[in-house]
Amino acid sequence: MLRTLWTQALITTVVITSFTLSGCSASSTPSTTSSSSSQPVEPSLSDTGRTIYEKPLGGSRFACADCHALDENADQLDDKGFRRAGHPIGDALRRPHFKNTQLTAFVDAANSCLDEWMGTTITWNNNTEEYLALAAYLTANDTGTGDAPALSFTLKPTDVPSEQGSVAAGAAAFNKTCAVCHGKDGVWDNNPLGIDIRYITDSAADAAAVARKVRRSGSSDSPVYQDLVGGIMPFWSAERLTDQELADITAFLASTRIDAEPTTPTTPPTTGSTCDATSARIGQTAELRTLQHGVSGTATIVDDCTIKISNFNYDGQGVDVEFYASANIAEFANNNGSYYSITPNRNFLRQSQPYVNEEVIITLPAGRTLDTIGAISLWCVDFDIDFGSGSFQ
Repeated sequence: MLRTLWTQALITTVVITSFTLSGCSASSTPSTTSSSSSQPVEPSLSDTGRTIYEKPLGGSRFACADCHALDENADQLDDKGFRRAGHPIGDALRRPHFKNTQLTAFVDAANSCLDEWMGTTITWNNNTEEYLALAAYLTANDTGTGDAPALSFTLKPTDVPSEQGSVAAGAAAFNKTCAVCHGKDGVWDNNPLGIDIRYITDSAADAAAVARKVRRSGSSDSPVYQDLVGGIMPFWSAERLTDQELADITAFLASTRIDAEPTTPTTPPTTGSTCDATSARIGQTAELRTLQHGVSGTATIVDDCTIKISNFNYDGQGVDVEFYASANIAEFANNNGSYYSITPNRNFLRQSQPYVNEEVIITLPAGRTLDTIGAISLWCVDFDIDFGSGSFQ
């Protein structure tokens, strides 16, 4: 049935008389024929494809439309005034290659997005219903003919731009680009996807963290890109964001930072836990490897619900930072979403002074047990970055 509809959708494009853009997407208007039937019209394959393009899939926070417009003007802006991190995909089915020449089939490029950027476990092939619908939607809204121009782009190094940043220019640049996910002016109440970046500060280390995330975000073991640094935020290539714009955005973020010191959470006692001590894993340790912000320390399983971090070091300058657990350390690098917080609502941000050889006591949240914990990480929640992690041995 779907294959028949797919064929009909391709034939329909021959008789398309007009199309209109609406938001981030477009709907086709084929030539009409009279009918006396009163039966409701089922959604076409293209209509289904529009939903797939616009709505998150497989439990993801993101949709295709968050990173890719169908089309944009000469200033790289779509009809909502946004520039997306990825190139427009309205002509994608006519392109010779994808992902900087690494892939030659659009279905493979779509699977890369589903895996690395949307964090799903979905895999499409050329006969998958959702893929056929998305392809039909793109076909129905592509006015071009012949081969589309090949696209390539430049992944920039993560060095802080040498250009002097302007707060005013940064606000304008932010609201054209970053605001797609982080809200106008970065204000929490305007935030469409709940990704809070208000704790960015103006230190050199934070400027470097912003540059690193903007230029190199993505799975560190990506099969199609080299030297990415983790996370599922889309990276911004040189063709989509200039160094001057990045410097301006960094200056703007520094000007809007939140300086309030969070309330220091009450540390549970190191003894007197009400938990049992029956687990064979009591005494196992995990050495936190230093990845970001000077994180180090030793995590020790104390009893059935308590983990102690000894000699904990961290500069305190992250955004929203919590301790996360996973079945194994590879899950942090893969950003596959199978990790979880074991210090929910306890932010280890501390701008006034770093953590130096301190002790942190973690009591596992209700419903969590040692059975699912093979590794631990100090995790940047908003940016999906592993600051420092280790496996229990």
